[in-house]
Amino acid sequence: MGKRRAENMEVNMTPMIDVVFQLIIFFIVTLKLEEDLIDKKIELARSRNGPTLENLDPKTVTIEVTRRGVIKIAKRPFSPPQLEVLMGAAARRFNYQVPVLVRGDQFAQHKDIRKVMDVCAGVGLWRIKFAALKKDVTEQ
Repeated sequence: MGKRRAENMEVNMTPMIDVVFQLIIFFIVTLKLEEDLIDKKIELARSRNGPTLENLDPKTVTIEVTRRGVIKIAKRPFSPPQLEVLMGAAARRFNYQVPVLVRGDQFAQHKDIRKVMDVCAGVGLWRIKFAALKKDVTEQ
């Protein structure tokens, strides 16, 4: 009887391996989706002294401003009035606690970045951060 118990004590690793592979696939797909929402043509300014952004709040709205002044969210262009409607709805839904990350092209004019700031302030959003590169890409 002791021999039978020892034989039945083996752990079947197949379900655990399946779960691990599913998690790997999930994270790969999720990362790819987040990359697809960002305009890679936007060249961020350099800022050696700024804080490093580590954990983004899941409610964060990333607003991009191209060098030509086009305002985008998830690669979709918005006019300032459209942005105001969208951000106002988000502000009301999340009790005015929506963090905003502005990814402005380093060659964008300040007046275009200011439009985004004015819209956010106008709807009551105050948690605004600006994206920049910590160091130059060519530095190692």
